Amino acid sequence: MKFAIFLQHYFPYGGLQRDALRLAEACHQQGHEAHLIISTCTNEPSEHSECGQSITTIKLNAGGHSNHTKAKRFAQAATQWCQENHYDATIAFSRVPGANFYFAGDPCYLEKFTLTKPTLARFLPRYASLLNTERSLFSPTSSTHIFFLAKQEIPPYLKHYQLSENRYTLLPPWIKLPKRFKESTQQLKATLLAKYNIPNCEHILLFVGSDYHRKGLDRAIKAISRLDKNTHLIVCGQDKPEAMQRLASELNCIDRVHLLGASDEIPEWMSVAKLLIHPARQETAGMVLLEALSHGLPVLCSSACGYAEHIKNSGSGFTFSQREAERSLHKKIQLALEDSQHNSMKERAVAFYDNQAKFDSAQRMIEAMCAHGKKPS
Repeated sequence: MKFAIFLQHYFPYGGLQRDALRLAEACHQQGHEAHLIISTCTNEPSEHSECGQSITTIKLNAGGHSNHTKAKRFAQAATQWCQENHYDATIAFSRVPGANFYFAGDPCYLEKFTLTKPTLARFLPRYASLLNTERSLFSPTSSTHIFFLAKQEIPPYLKHYQLSENRYTLLPPWIKLPKRFKESTQQLKATLLAKYNIPNCEHILLFVGSDYHRKGLDRAIKAISRLDKNTHLIVCGQDKPEAMQRLASELNCIDRVHLLGASDEIPEWMSVAKLLIHPARQETAGMVLLEALSHGLPVLCSSACGYAEHIKNSGSGFTFSQREAERSLHKKIQLALEDSQHNSMKERAVAFYDNQAKFDSAQRMIEAMCAHGKKPS
């Protein structure tokens, strides 16, 4: 079958972007034709494909100046493209009204708007556009089927849009096979530290995220400043580093905070780190949390993460409130680094991955898209 996957902007280190590419790869592996339909990109998606096949990418010149205008024009261009080119099913990773399926990588905007904005703001162009787009996907008059990533994201949508049960599916954790290495952990650690001129240290904490403030990097830096000198923070993610470098300097821990930028070596760092630190202020799911568990890496994350329930229920790490993230994250880290505690969490991380490996979100989505494509037109 032939599928269209809508994704407004592609860059190789975003969670939503990686999920869209993984779905395209899974479609190809099962003999389907999948087109990744985008507006802009910083890298060609095929450069980061792991399936060994070229991913067909359609670039639409949508234009626009403001973010909401770009989103609206991309949705319009994607809709027109599909009217002119036949697809058996369409799935939107960016919000495209009229798509057969929507991969809900963002929290409910109407809920956030209601809690943080005055009512009259809904008439401003930016808010009106975002609210209308969400309503077009989720309202009772829409036929779009929603794929949710985390249980905690569903109630706000039910509250505002009265979604019926047959219009949404909660996907299982989307776990991929971890990269394995021939070198020992010590050899791998020595190689990485030498490459980035980082002094040998007992504890490596890993932070992965391409939106530093939303993912809580400032919280991680504040925690590092209160830990002993033998603990270093490795930061992998695409964002402007100046504000975080300034914070680390002010807290006298700049020599223990290493901002590496966008990185293809995250599996290597996960293999040598002691903990993944993810004190996010907002995180719909948090695929990086499950990737860490697949490498046997314990996780400390905020309860704002959609996948925090898996960390808590599996005993493979700690979760904490937003208040704790601001005030006592360093204490959580200290507890997690204690030998007996750390060894226990590491064992449970491995057990979680082994038990969950059979779940495949891509398969669930492909089956639904195939069923849609077989319906009489």
